Amino acid sequence: MGSEWRPVTLREAGVALIDCVHKTPPAADSGCPYVTIPHLKEGRIDLAGVRLVSSSDFAEWTKKAKPTVNDVVLSRRRNPGETAHVPPDLEFVLEMDLPC
Repeated sequence: MGSEWRPVTLREAGVALIDCVHKTPPAADSGCPYVTIPHLKEGRIDLAGVRLVSSSDFAEWTKKAKPTVNDVVLSRRRNPGETAHVPPDLEFVLEMDLPC
């Protein structure tokens, strides 16, 4: 590291690692996307084939972790290290094995 860089903790850098709810929300006919590991592709969230959760389940499942714009979602199991950037205007629920 050059002299202009100083080590900082993740907290000082504004990084939070949050593990999400360890349950699976019930599927709904309409609502918000439920993003799982296969939806993380090449740094993006691909909503093709995504299932939906109701608005009330969305509220319950995002109490602990609600991804927001510019967050990075990563997989720690199955395809470890796969990541995706949260784009503007996308609200979704994370699969239980996806920290954000």
